[in-house]
Amino acid sequence: MALVAVALLAGACAPATGEPYSSPWAAEFAEVYARAESDLVRAIVADGELTLAEMREAIAATNACFRDVEVEFGVVGTVETTLAEDGLGGFTLRTGHVEPWHDVDQELRSAIADCEFRYWNDLWILWDLIRLNPDAEDFDGLVLDCLVRNSVVPQGFTYHQFREAVDQCAFVYDHDPEHPLSPEELRLLWEQHDRDCRPQLPDGTYLDEGAAWDCQMDPLNH
Repeated sequence: MALVAVALLAGACAPATGEPYSSPWAAEFAEVYARAESDLVRAIVADGELTLAEMREAIAATNACFRDVEVEFGVVGTVETTLAEDGLGGFTLRTGHVEPWHDVDQELRSAIADCEFRYWNDLWILWDLIRLNPDAEDFDGLVLDCLVRNSVVPQGFTYHQFREAVDQCAFVYDHDPEHPLSPEELRLLWEQHDRDCRPQLPDGTYLDEGAAWDCQMDPLNH
């Protein structure tokens, strides 16, 4: 289970304007700018802000890229991939298809992933970071406050106790540099791990359901 998985790299460059970012997520904005694969993404993050209108612009560009991919590979009507608002202040990727997704041509899947990386993934991460934690506070601390506020855990429940519960299901695998796993193999390993392990609080409450899960998805209760 991933509470919040954010891995934007350190050591980013400033935007082309030379103006430093000033938001709590300045380093993340700078990193997205530095590694952006499209002029659109660079233009969107150059001012260190992210608006709903800009996210919709990125969605439109991603969907156009999806359509181009589907036409190129000649499977229109088999794979329908679209991005849309999820109604919770964020966005979600919706994929409808005739065959199971794992049966879809690998080349097509790779092309769809390229569209996401070019126009969408980093912006979605930034959007979620800012929406869920606008002041860049310790996220686990916000989740714990939410758990206490919603009576999922009692007053006095400690940060250490919360981390112990979360870490029950830390995803670890033996990496063999001579025989590295492919992305698909790693995904399947992660999915199996996620099915086999459900972290619990000391009273037996599962962290992946009910109010406990809601706090992890939105600790400020937007």
